[in-house]
Amino acid sequence: LAMMRFKNILVPYDGSEHADRALDVAGDFLRSNPEARVHVISVTYVALDAADFNPDPPNEDEQYNLLGYEMYEEVFSQEQKAAHRAMVQAASEILPDIEPERVICDTIIRPSAVEGIEDYARRKKCDLIVMGRRGLGGLRQFVGSVTKEVLHRVDLPVMTIK
Repeated sequence: LAMMRFKNILVPYDGSEHADRALDVAGDFLRSNPEARVHVISVTYVALDAADFNPDPPNEDEQYNLLGYEMYEEVFSQEQKAAHRAMVQAASEILPDIEPERVICDTIIRPSAVEGIEDYARRKKCDLIVMGRRGLGGLRQFVGSVTKEVLHRVDLPVMTIK
């Protein structure tokens, strides 16, 4: 009965086992409430500042060449498309019995995963976040840094999945 109250669920997805399990748990909410839907998001980080781009070819005095904007844009676009494809595939494999219109997959661009999750949850009026305790980051601690930060920053229920 408590599952019935959550109708707009957000699952941040990074391809980790914990994210797969979070998606599976979100499926339980969808199965128990035909009105519920899930937003599965992949946050692509903006890693470079515009000042990092070098529009000119390197000259012999330069010790290194900064990444050109066109090359960065191409690499970034490929990474974003790959993340989106992986997320859509995972959603279809983990939630094969859920109507596709109830599973919204979005790829968003933000300076940080936490900011992306927080902003998306607010804009889409999500009432629950279901996320893995740890993602693909290098630190293997009890609760991942993104999860810990989301727990501190958002003003709605967050369910962490191990």
